[in-house]
This record gives sequence, C-alpha cells and structure tokens, in this order.
Amino acid sequence: MITKVEQTYSVDKGRVYVVGHSNGGGMTFAMAMADADEIAAIGMVAPQPFAVGTKPSRSVPTIDFMGTDDPLIPPAGGIGNIPTIGKVPVPSSDIYLPRWAQLNGFPTPPTVVKDDSVATRKQFGPDFQTILVKGQGHMWPRLESTGRAGGFGMGGKEALTVDGTGEMWAFLKRYSR
Repeated sequence: MITKVEQTYSVDKGRVYVVGHSNGGGMTFAMAMADADEIAAIGMVAPQPFAVGTKPSRSVPTIDFMGTDDPLIPPAGGIGNIPTIGKVPVPSSDIYLPRWAQLNGFPTPPTVVKDDSVATRKQFGPDFQTILVKGQGHMWPRLESTGRAGGFGMGGKEALTVDGTGEMWAFLKRYSR
C-alpha cells in the first residue's frame, strides 16, 4: 500500500505515517509489524487489537486513543458487539498495549502521566502514548460533534473533550525515519 501511494503522490519517504480507526487500527498494527522500515510512526483510534503479535523490524512510535464507553472494542475487554460479525471476545487493552510496547522495546508497565475527568493518559516511554477518553464511544475524539454516529450507528456517544486529530498530529510529526 505504501509503495502504491508513493508511486501516485509526492511523498517524503522519511515521514510516512499510518493512521487508522477501528478495523483500520488493526490494519495500522499489521502494517507497523510488516513495514516498520517504511513507517515513521503510527496513530490509532479504537483499534481492533487482534493483529498484535509480531515484532516489528524497528521500534515504531505509537499514539493510541480509546473511549471508556466503546461498545464495539471495550478497552477493559469483554464482549464487543461488532457489526457484520456479532458478539466477539475482546482482550483488555491492559494485555495488548503492553504487548505492543514489549514488541517495540518500550518500557513496561506504562506510567500514568495524567488522570482527570477528561482522560487517563499513559506512556510506555516517550515514544508510545495512550489516551483513554472518559465517556467516549467508538468514534474519533473531537471537540465538536459531527452529528453522525460512529461505528455503524452503534458507536456510543461522543465525549467532545479531546482533540484527537490535533493531539495525534502533534505526536506523529515529531518522528521521521
């Protein structure tokens, strides 16, 4: 996919970022494991975690957003209600995020750097941050509503307290290969 984009568009090959939401978050994990030498950093929102398992060829800086009230991919684990699939067991993010940190050589366990009424922010060292947005469902964190329901209309509610795009870009742009 990266090669095709590079053939079609003018790309700074040292600043390739992969970002995904939900299944796209799972794709982001998979691409980071398979193509780490081509990717500067990754960002995910409500990632489908089932792909985490292979050590990337190099450490991949990562930022991850999840919502406490996500009914599709609950960060605490349990049963997710995924459209087109149905009810499936979902591992706790306390299992797959430390696994991702370990595969990348980032320190574990994470350090809580901030916990307030808006979000719990943790770091596995400076190159892996995770933000658990309180009251957020299965959608991209933002400050203003789009008026659309996320996750095929089953995504829960928007907290409207965190600028996911702004925070993600501030993190990603720090990295290049």
